Amino acid sequence: MGTREMFLVLGATVLFGVISFSATSTMLMNKEAVFENENRLTALSIAQQYIEEAKARPYFDAVLAAGVPANLPGGFTAPAGLGHSVSESYPYFNDIDDYDGLTQTVKTSKNEYRVEIVVNYAVDENPIRVVNYQTFYKVMKVNVFFNAGAREDSVQTSMVFGYY
Repeated sequence: MGTREMFLVLGATVLFGVISFSATSTMLMNKEAVFENENRLTALSIAQQYIEEAKARPYFDAVLAAGVPANLPGGFTAPAGLGHSVSESYPYFNDIDDYDGLTQTVKTSKNEYRVEIVVNYAVDENPIRVVNYQTFYKVMKVNVFFNAGAREDSVQTSMVFGYY
């Protein structure tokens, strides 16, 4: 083989290496994207599970025990009293606001997810705006945190519950 052929073989080898490296990098990035999307979908599914559980609960637990309070909405639980009492534990909550302050860890075969839930009163004109007084609306925000490679990522979803 002459010098010319050696340069052609060397050039072809370098070109093959560059193409091979590019293809490997693309496949690796695609795997990372698939892994991240799978984590996001799982986190969203976990968040939706807690919202669906809360949908099955009444707006206000005293309605079950003593009937409808006389002064509405002032007779509902005070904002400072939202959350579960010491006698209540998940999953045996008796109304929506018992989920306030709930923090749990959900483990799957591929990752670990930390769930944090906040329940507040909201106004009917703008249900996203939380207020510090009783209303006919409660908004539940579910945050699910998970490890996405070297960083922590999260998904948040919300649901507005009405008394009527």
